[in-house]
Amino acid sequence: MESKFDLLTQTNGFGLVSKVDIKKVLKCFKSKNNYQIEYLVDEECEKMDAYTLINKEDLKEVIHNIISNAVMHGFIKGRNNNIIRIRLSYDKEENMHVIQISNNGKPMPKGMDTKRFGIKGEIAGDTGNDGIGGYRVKSIVEHFKGSYSVENDPDSLFPVQITIKLPKID
Repeated sequence: MESKFDLLTQTNGFGLVSKVDIKKVLKCFKSKNNYQIEYLVDEECEKMDAYTLINKEDLKEVIHNIISNAVMHGFIKGRNNNIIRIRLSYDKEENMHVIQISNNGKPMPKGMDTKRFGIKGEIAGDTGNDGIGGYRVKSIVEHFKGSYSVENDPDSLFPVQITIKLPKID
C-alpha cells in the first residue's frame, strides 16, 4: 500500500495525444445508486462535433476525479436526490469546448478555490482524501492546452461547479 508521501512525490505522466470525441467520453459516465447524472448539451454544441486533442484515458480520469470528489466530499450519506450535472457547450470567442460539472451536494470548504483545488496534496475539510484528484485535473487539463476553474457558491442549488475548457479541433 502506498503511503501519503509516495502519492505526493510520484509523478504521473500523460497518455499519447489523439483526436477525442468529448461527447462520447462524457456518455461513458453513468448514474449510480447514490447519485444521478444529468447531461446537458447546448443547442449550438449539439449541432457540431466536439473533438479535442487529448488522451482519452486522461480525459476520463479528469471527469472521474471530479465526480469522485463530489460523491466523497459533497454528498451526505443517506441523502437522496444527489445530482451531478454535466453540461457541454462551445465558447466561440475562445474556440474552446466547455465542460461544466456541478453538483447539488455540500459546498466546498471556505477558501477552496481554483488555485487550492489544483495543489498537489491539498485536502478539503474533514472528508479530505489524498489531495491528488484535483491536482491531476489541473495537470491533465493544462498539459493538453486547456484550462479549469472552480466555483463555490454556498447559496446555489448546485453550489460546486468545476469548468474545464479544451481546445476545439475539426
